[in-house]
Amino acid sequence: MLPVDEAQTNISSSSLAFLQVSSCFGNHRASLLLAATHMSGLGLPVSRVQGHVYSLIGALGDDRFALMHVGYKHSLGADGFPKDLDVAYGYYSNVGAQSSIDHSQAHEMEQYIPEHIYLSNEEDLKSLTHESSDVFQYLEFQAERGDVEAQRRLGIMLYWGHNRVSKDIASAVKWFERSAVEMKDPSAMYDYSILLMKGQGVKRNYTRGFRLLKEAAALGSINALNGLGWYHGKIRKDYKNAVKYFEQAASNGSDDGMFNLGIYHLTGKIPDRPWRNESAAFQQFLNASRLGHVGASVEAAWYLSTGNLEGVSQDVERAVIMLRKVCEQNGHLGFMVREGLQAFLQDSREEALLKYILAAETGLTVAQTNAAHLCEELSLGYDCQWRYYNYSILNSQPHPSALLKMGDYYSSRGSRGAREDSLSSAERAVSMYSRAAHAGSPQGMYSLAALAQRGHILPAAILHSFNASLQDEPDSVMEKILRRCVEMEDEEAITPCSLALLGLQTGKALRKMTQNGAQLLLAYASLLSVFVLAVIMPLQSHFGSAGFPPRRRRTSSGSPYESREEGDGAEGGRWLTENGELWLRQAGDVAVTVAGVCLCVFWITLVYHLL
Repeated sequence: MLPVDEAQTNISSSSLAFLQVSSCFGNHRASLLLAATHMSGLGLPVSRVQGHVYSLIGALGDDRFALMHVGYKHSLGADGFPKDLDVAYGYYSNVGAQSSIDHSQAHEMEQYIPEHIYLSNEEDLKSLTHESSDVFQYLEFQAERGDVEAQRRLGIMLYWGHNRVSKDIASAVKWFERSAVEMKDPSAMYDYSILLMKGQGVKRNYTRGFRLLKEAAALGSINALNGLGWYHGKIRKDYKNAVKYFEQAASNGSDDGMFNLGIYHLTGKIPDRPWRNESAAFQQFLNASRLGHVGASVEAAWYLSTGNLEGVSQDVERAVIMLRKVCEQNGHLGFMVREGLQAFLQDSREEALLKYILAAETGLTVAQTNAAHLCEELSLGYDCQWRYYNYSILNSQPHPSALLKMGDYYSSRGSRGAREDSLSSAERAVSMYSRAAHAGSPQGMYSLAALAQRGHILPAAILHSFNASLQDEPDSVMEKILRRCVEMEDEEAITPCSLALLGLQTGKALRKMTQNGAQLLLAYASLLSVFVLAVIMPLQSHFGSAGFPPRRRRTSSGSPYESREEGDGAEGGRWLTENGELWLRQAGDVAVTVAGVCLCVFWITLVYHLL
């Protein structure tokens, strides 16, 4: 680890005391922050024992973030926690159950769907909107004119609070209603019917909601089919029709339909098979979990963790991965990430770092990457950056920027470390850049090409992904990687990869030319031509600007013999000067012409080899 400047990250004793008191009074976000501080050494001496104590205090308080934090550390075996997937499952299953309940109450003001906005990505930041932005105003203008897509987007943004827009259920209902009633949009009809039945932002009206559901289903809404099943089963207790609609929805890819069928199998509500069928229920839960359904994932993970169901092998690791994905969709976690983004956009970097650290300790990739970015921006030392970048790359889908940062870190370590350490660091750098390249990062591909140029042998699996092999020459490997990189970049822009590819191809073309005697002579002639042009052109320019001296006019005074004698001498000198300069000009023109021809032939030959 690299040293940290303690002066920059020191936590005052009074702040520490306040956090401890807050933890004692049941604020377990304070417990989690104390745990992170003690284990990372950010402002305090590293004390894993103290960190573990505060982690467990928060988990015992049933705090979602603390539970995810301990489950995450046990799943990795990080920060002194023993790697134990069974223990990790226990913590994640608790959060999963809470997340399933939270998901049904996601419209609450302190819940937001986690948005993956990376602070280091300018495009992500530019995509954000808010009520006063031009994008939002334009959407409102289009919606008022009757644009169905604009109305739906506004309704979704206002209902869920997407893209920094504040939640406004009443306004969302207005747009859903207009799109549903006036424009007959099936998606909006479904959304509005559900709000009518739940009484969210509008007076509850089952009759009108049911009518809109039937119209939406008739217009092709798959979600409306599931909604009809819910209405028949929950309101009318008509399980036969409920199952019919659930099956139609599930067969068309509705995860809600699959989950509801699973519940009916589990509770014995299938009319033709009125018994508990866990095998059929598990299959429905598993199918829905693949589509990201929260409740289905919790149910399927339980069966996988125990292995008690006939035909289902125990797979705790898969259960943990499944539950972790569910927990990372938690609305309270999304709210914390949103607060961190708001603080960052308001130039409150320290507050943003605090929020992102709390979310990062749960294992959320976007929070870890943003926490590391803020550590770097606030100059908190490499330990802070290393901790969160390193955690983020251990996740299944790390952001390319984190992989590039870690690749640069390992590459720099390898260039200045001992030989054994250098080899290990170089291999790790190759691994980081390769993962970034596979994620579509042009910078990752460029860095791989740079490593190949420096003599590093890339693994066969990485070379194969670029249609290269271990038998290829380094230049050939570089060219294939850079070509793929150029394909990924903006074709109209001049990029590092395009410049590197041009330089590589030019070097190859020049080497081909030097292998042929005539072309080698042409290359030398071209170099001489450049020298000739550099000398002759200024001389010609000088003669052109200087001109010839004017002839002296004969005067009426003086001796005619004297005048003739002087005139003959002047004429002779002038003749020599004029002819000398004329010869120089003609010779210069010939030299420039020959030089130009040589250069033209040289460039034609070079372009031929390039093509």
